[in-house]
Amino acid sequence: MTKLTLAQESKSTNVTTVRKSFERGSPPKARYVDRTSEAKACLTKTKLNLGSSRNTKTEIKTAISEAAERLFQLVREAEAELKTLKQKLTKEEGQVSAETKPLPTNPSSPETESANSVLLKTLEQHTKLLAESNSRIEELKERMDLQKEFIEKASYASVAATGADLYGH
Repeated sequence: MTKLTLAQESKSTNVTTVRKSFERGSPPKARYVDRTSEAKACLTKTKLNLGSSRNTKTEIKTAISEAAERLFQLVREAEAELKTLKQKLTKEEGQVSAETKPLPTNPSSPETESANSVLLKTLEQHTKLLAESNSRIEELKERMDLQKEFIEKASYASVAATGADLYGH
């Protein structure tokens, strides 16, 4: 029996496309509704291909089949978690949009002025933090340059003769 006749005897159309595409050397271009259905199809293909393999030990076939089953279970669990996360996110988005107030359109209103003052204070704080960070970065650059110069000047003989630590410890 050839692979094509095995596919023709099979009742599943998915198996037929798998067998034919396997003979041609290209994977099937199947479209699946979701990942769970694709994982189930892959599980079925794995089990069918294991069943048709002749020179594989039964223990190996069993182990591969169990591993494929576990992968399918993991995909199902991941899909379920993804659905619950999406539901939580949509609930949270609804709460956030209900809690947030639109900014007033009148620039001279007290609400706008208070919002602007808060933003200005925050902007000033961030500017100060950025300036401190930049000065710290410059200090670190200078230290690194000094270390590079020291390391370049130091040879094994000079370090061994003085007994000094190369890193200044």
